[in-house]
Amino acid sequence: MRSLVVAYSLSGNTKKVANVIAAGLNADSEEIRYRIQRGAFMNGLRIFWDIATGRAGDVEAAAKDPASYDLIVLGGPIWSWKPCGPVLGWLDANASRCRQLAFFCTMGGNGAERSFDMMAKRCGKTPVATLAATEREVREDAFGAKVDQFLLTLRSASDAQRF
Repeated sequence: MRSLVVAYSLSGNTKKVANVIAAGLNADSEEIRYRIQRGAFMNGLRIFWDIATGRAGDVEAAAKDPASYDLIVLGGPIWSWKPCGPVLGWLDANASRCRQLAFFCTMGGNGAERSFDMMAKRCGKTPVATLAATEREVREDAFGAKVDQFLLTLRSASDAQRF
């Protein structure tokens, strides 16, 4: 199964989880990027606006074509109990070209289920698996068992499709 891990990470927590998932799947990876604005202050304002409004972020075009992969594993942080703007922006631009999706998130404490539901509704696809890791789990490297279960679920879904 050819897989691509796509993630947005502001603090580095989501990137850390994305790297572990990509290594476990032997997958390609790509970082979601906001379109360049004028300096850190403007980017900060845009992030705040996206959080406050739940607006999809204006992201750069994907470098890798999602249609050339069997599975896209998409992740980002939870902002105010919602998926972050860059993840929503990526979904808006690319979901129609994804065969299968799996979602993961990092968060301060909660909001994962609501965010996964919002992402699934936005793209019209049910994820084959989901993974939520708290900031503390990531900081303390205590998310390995969750990733192992996530990878097992993804591999099982892949095996089931072969029949």
